[in-house]
Amino acid sequence: MEIRLAFDENWKLHLDGIRNFLETRGIICGAVRKKESYNTWHLVISRISSVRMLADELVKYGVKKRDELVIVPDYLDDSITAEDFVSAMNGFVTIGERTGKIRGPAAPYTRVVGKQFASRCRFTRES
Repeated sequence: MEIRLAFDENWKLHLDGIRNFLETRGIICGAVRKKESYNTWHLVISRISSVRMLADELVKYGVKKRDELVIVPDYLDDSITAEDFVSAMNGFVTIGERTGKIRGPAAPYTRVVGKQFASRCRFTRES
């Protein structure tokens, strides 16, 4: 499981400005894209080094998403499992602090252990 940070906005120019601001500070962002089936725009930060940098900076100033941002480094630093991370995010949805869908079960491993398991797995395609 990999973590990404995203911004949604109904005004594309706002996200373009945020993207430019972040990139001048060394945070690698994806392109600003129109969200499918919605009248909003979407900006995603998915490179782990950029996710970590942005989460570390935003948590200092964040109010609305602060509790969510606090657990991002915990997962990236292997202090909690993917299961713990997903459970916390689902809890934010349940109490209404976060919108989104309830995620299904996640692996009971830290990020590094999960990556080790994944690298050992070989998937074969059956005809």
